Amino acid sequence: MVFAVCLLGGLSLVQCSKPRNAANEGTATSESNADTTAGDTTIYAEKGSKLVAYYFHGTFRCPTCLSIEKLSKETVETEFADLVKEGKVVFLSLNYDESKNAHFGDDYKLTAPSLVLSLRNNGKEVTWKNLPEVWDLAHNPPALREYVAGELQQMLMETQ
Repeated sequence: MVFAVCLLGGLSLVQCSKPRNAANEGTATSESNADTTAGDTTIYAEKGSKLVAYYFHGTFRCPTCLSIEKLSKETVETEFADLVKEGKVVFLSLNYDESKNAHFGDDYKLTAPSLVLSLRNNGKEVTWKNLPEVWDLAHNPPALREYVAGELQQMLMETQ
């Protein structure tokens, strides 16, 4: 795994990784364990279509990781507010270092903190997509928001 070292407060070092290759890109059909629970959430047993935007992170967080999470969450909750209110779009932030969430690393082939979109139908994952470009856009908030909103919109079109 490639690590980018982030300096916090001028003194503390934290390891934070960036996706390193195209293996993290694109859409794939999942036959994964992602249908198991993530903490206490109940999204896996619900009927109908749902789009889950997962932000996966480790225990140690750098400013860039935190910024990507914040901007992604804000985008989901503002651009898709009506669908969030209806429960059709959900944003979840999960620590993949916690044992109950460790399987997501294998399920989604995670090599770093990542934003993953998961399209679910009647509790089963239909497809998923990792959005590695959030790293390239992390320091350009308008572009990151546009990218995330566009990817969510594209995946929502698959539910129709």
